[in-house]
Amino acid sequence: MAKRKWQFTLASNSEAIITTPPLGYDISFNSESENASVNMPAELQLAAKQRQVMAIAYSPAKGIFSTAFMLWMSGSGIHIFNIMVTGMALVNPVKALLGTNDAFKGFDKAAANNKEGETSTAVEPESSDEHESSVDLRLPKLIYISLQIAALALGVYKCSTMGLLPLTSADWTSYVPQPIYFEHSAVPVC
Repeated sequence: MAKRKWQFTLASNSEAIITTPPLGYDISFNSESENASVNMPAELQLAAKQRQVMAIAYSPAKGIFSTAFMLWMSGSGIHIFNIMVTGMALVNPVKALLGTNDAFKGFDKAAANNKEGETSTAVEPESSDEHESSVDLRLPKLIYISLQIAALALGVYKCSTMGLLPLTSADWTSYVPQPIYFEHSAVPVC
């Protein structure tokens, strides 16, 4: 069988075929960009991490407006669709509040160090380089929690407009003590 031009073998003794790169491909650009990402200064890496953490912190704000629109479109009647939308508006922020540390897990060096410290008995001092590269998560977590509380308040407001929250005095009449009457009067019927 004669070899065709498009056939090739992966054996080590085959001759290396030098091909021209495709149009628009620059070998020097690719190697420069790889080296630039590896040799990024620590300040730029810290700034990039801080931007990513703040993006995670502000991510609940994107969902607040869509949730508010869905709650507005569902109306104030008590129907199955309204109950489902309102339930999602109440449950999702609670789940997110309980998973706050999971949302920032990739950037939390202190929690990672504590977990590693639990397995080993020796306490190692933190290096100054590791301390400098850690991102402060107090403000992003505070922003994340406050936005989740705002989303939860939106769901509670929807429950109020649907009449599911006991806010009026008529909702509490069963707890009002009945007065005890000492005298009774009646009109005889003839």
